[in-house]
This record gives sequence, C-alpha cells and structure tokens, in this order.
Amino acid sequence: QPGGGLYVYSPVTNQLRELVHAGDGMILDADLSYDGTEIVFSWKRGGQPCNSLAHVPTRHCTDNPGETFQLFRIHVDGSGLTQLTDDRSNNLNPCWLPDGGIAFISDRKTAYAYCFVSTSPILHRMNRDGGEVTRLSSSYLMDFTPAVLEDGRIVYTRWEYVDRPAIPIQSLWAIRPDGTGLSGFFGNRVLDPGTFMQARPVPGTGKVLCLLTSHNGDPRGAIGLLDIARGGNAQAGISNLTPDVNIGRVDRGNGNILANAGPYETPYPIDARHYLVSRAGAIQLRDY
Repeated sequence: QPGGGLYVYSPVTNQLRELVHAGDGMILDADLSYDGTEIVFSWKRGGQPCNSLAHVPTRHCTDNPGETFQLFRIHVDGSGLTQLTDDRSNNLNPCWLPDGGIAFISDRKTAYAYCFVSTSPILHRMNRDGGEVTRLSSSYLMDFTPAVLEDGRIVYTRWEYVDRPAIPIQSLWAIRPDGTGLSGFFGNRVLDPGTFMQARPVPGTGKVLCLLTSHNGDPRGAIGLLDIARGGNAQAGISNLTPDVNIGRVDRGNGNILANAGPYETPYPIDARHYLVSRAGAIQLRDY
C-alpha cells in the first residue's frame, strides 16, 4: 500500500519530523550510520516519473523508476538526499558497515524461488556513494535483513534447500564484509521457528535479538533473544521475549507454527536492557 515515509521521532517533544515522503510508493527499511548523521534506506517510488523528483539527480533515474526498490542516503536533518542504486533490479535491506560501506540485498543476479515467481535477492556490498558493487553471497535462494555483529561480521538470514525440507530452514549465517569466513550462526537445524530474521546484536552481551517467524505468511511473529553460547540449534539458546506467542520447538514442526500467529516485527536493540519493536504497527519500548 502506498504512503507513509521516513521520519525522525523525538521522545522529548513527542513529535515526528518527516525526512522523505514515500509518495505513491513505499519506504521499506532504514539504517542509521555509526556516527548518527546519515540514514540509508530502500524506496520503491511507485511509478513517479523521475523528473518529478527535483532533488534526485536525473542521471540516477531509470525509464521505469517506480518498478523496483532502490537505495538512497539522506542526512538526519533532511538534507542531501542521494540515490545510490539505479539498476533495474531490486535493491533493499541496506545496513552500514564499519568501514563506511553498505551491505544490502539485490536480485541483479538472476535467480528465482523454486516454488514461486518471486526473485531471490542475495547479499551484496558497495561503497557509501553506490560505487564498486560486489556480490558477497553465492546463494541460489534468498538472503535477507543483514546487520553487523559486534565483531564486525555481517549476520543475515539465508534460505536454502541443501539437506533439509523445503519450508524450514531459514537460519542465521555470518560472513566478513570482504566475503570470507562464511559460517552458520544459529538455527541451521531448527524446525520451529521456521525463520530467524531481522537479527541485530544486543550491545555488550554477545546475544542477538531477532524476529521469529514462519516460512509462509507475513513476516511477523514473536521476538527472540539468541545466545549462541548455549548451542547453535539448542532450545535453550532461544529466549522468547513475547510469551504471548507460541514459538514451537526446535526438534519438531514444519516451520509454519508462527504463520499469522504473532503481531511483532522489526526489533531494534537500544542497549543491554531495552529494545524497540513494532507490535501490530505501534512502536513499543520493552525490556528483555
């Protein structure tokens, strides 16, 4: 559905300040730079002609700019809106890297889900100005929602069919920003929850906050706190922070116990005590 936009919220004044209006399209996700000065975000412009956006250089536009998600950068004061990708592919789920680059997923490598007509974007990186795009992943099915761990590795969700059933398992993997050191992070043999995504490190704890959801249905469900020190596939490694939602068991199920079962999404750690989360569209501040 079109509408909305990118906003900065002030808890002091309880006010929203609009940075970018989505117009006829939608803004999907955003990430704040390490120095707190810039935001990178994905925007599907919904068919607006390029010349209607006077603040976006025409050299970045495609013939059909509204057909795909593209990445943009903007200062937190609303200045300096810059389009970073102009490929006909979808480019989304951006996150800043410690070296100043940006990790994201893109379907510029042609691939499709085995059972549907949707494309399969996989992990890439680029410079902060959009240059030197490099593919980091060799996945043939979708990667999504990358973020950076405290040790500098990128944690992201990877879906594959290798030696496992079709619906589970969409587990967390980690890779260095240069594309080396790929390894499973958590859930590579877990049946339920079927999908771990939107993972982010909890500062100073070694733990990871993430969305626990299903293979089918909307990407909503429960919120989990993962402790890999308890085992990469262990039930004890998952703390359900939203006990009103049943997350199932790691050793049984079909990956869809959370299909339309929970209202939570997009958890964001603030510190070792608090996190933000969307519950049915309302943002909540909660503790662990």
